Amino acid sequence: QQLSSLESATLTCASVVPGHDGDMTVTCNGGVLVPDVSQCTPQGCTASTPAVEAVVGGASLEVTAPKDLQHNEVFMAEYCANVSSGYAGEIKVTCFLGALVVDGASCTALPCQDELRDISIGGFSMTVRLAGDNLGSVSPAPSGFQATGTCS
Repeated sequence: QQLSSLESATLTCASVVPGHDGDMTVTCNGGVLVPDVSQCTPQGCTASTPAVEAVVGGASLEVTAPKDLQHNEVFMAEYCANVSSGYAGEIKVTCFLGALVVDGASCTALPCQDELRDISIGGFSMTVRLAGDNLGSVSPAPSGFQATGTCS
């Protein structure tokens, strides 16, 4: 749409500024378009907002808004351990401009605890203590730690 000088047009905010509700006015002033976005407000989320997938340690959970949410409102969707054992924390989700956004850093892998294992090698049975401090790390060993030991 072309505007003459001092002519105005009304547009939806979402058509110009995604994630916003309301209407805005654009006025042509001396060949320059001047927008008035004072009536544009950030969109919230509702139960009909599309679900988002939260992934924890390879397992996933579909998350929907539990109630109407304001823009930037945060809610706790689930405990990480209930989605994937071996993880701690809470799955936090934010309503951002009408969409749900999962906080990918809110779940952390638990460290590996020391443990005793009974093993048999070549007809000999023994109990071995698997501990991070015996394998070049700390106890408990951080998640993802890998090491190879030698038998002597």
